[in-house]
Amino acid sequence: LKQLEQDLSGKFALAKVDAGVHTALMKQMNVDALPHFFVYRNGQKVWDKQGIVSLEELKQALQQ
Repeated sequence: LKQLEQDLSGKFALAKVDAGVHTALMKQMNVDALPHFFVYRNGQKVWDKQGIVSLEELKQALQQ
């Protein structure tokens, strides 16, 4: 994630959620396994993936 922030600086906002603390949010978003990645554009979810994701896959999701 640090590399992604460097490569795409200023082109997206990253929000990290602590699943142990924000359990209600995890339930609301139907997250049952970690890690879980979501991409939102203009308030709409456009991509999500559970599990390990490569740097390239995340870049592609953000640049669609």
